[in-house]
Amino acid sequence: MILYNLINPSDPYTFEAPDFEAAFLTVQVIFGTQYGAEVLHGGTDEDRVPVFILRSLNEFIRERFGVSRDEFEASIPEKWDRLPPVLDTFCCGSREGFDALTIEERAARNDQRRTSLNDIGRRAFEAAARIRDVRAGQVAK
Repeated sequence: MILYNLINPSDPYTFEAPDFEAAFLTVQVIFGTQYGAEVLHGGTDEDRVPVFILRSLNEFIRERFGVSRDEFEASIPEKWDRLPPVLDTFCCGSREGFDALTIEERAARNDQRRTSLNDIGRRAFEAAARIRDVRAGQVAK
C-alpha cells in the first residue's frame, strides 16, 4: 500500500491506495484536477498524482498510461470497484488508530479534526457508498 497526502486547499488528508492507478482514479475522478496527491510512504516520486492546473491532463494520461484521455475515460467503469476501498481510508490529519474504526467513527473523527467547511472525508465516504450502491444494483440486474 502507498500512503498519500491529498494536495488540496483545505485540511490535510491522508489516504492509502494499493497502487498509482487507484490513487490517480480516486483523486482525479472523485475530487477533480485541482487536487493531487504526494507520496508519504511506500511509493516513489513516480507515484505522485499531480495537480492539473498548469499541466495537461491529456498529455499526462498519454505519457503515464499509454492511451488517449478518451480511451482512459472509457476504461473507468470497469475500474469503479477499485475506488471504494481507497475512499474508505481518507483521514483528516494523522492516521494513528484510524484503521481500527468503523466508517461512522472515522467520519466523526474527521469532523473533530476538520477546520474547513470543505468536508473531504465525508465526501470520500459518501462517494464510496454511492459507488457500492450503484455496483450492487448493476450486479443484481
